[in-house]
Amino acid sequence: LRDWFKALYEVLLGASQGPRFGGFIALYGVEETARLIETALADQPAA
Repeated sequence: LRDWFKALYEVLLGASQGPRFGGFIALYGVEETARLIETALADQPAA
C-alpha cells in the first residue's frame, strides 16, 4: 500500500511523499482529484 501511495504522489506531485491523501482530496474535491489523476496518467508513457 505504501508503494501505491508513493507512485500516486510521483504521478500527481512529482515527489515520492506528500500530504495525507484524504486531506488532499478534501482540499481539491473528489472530481478534481480524479481529473488530476486521469490527466497525469494520460501524460505517462505506457509501461
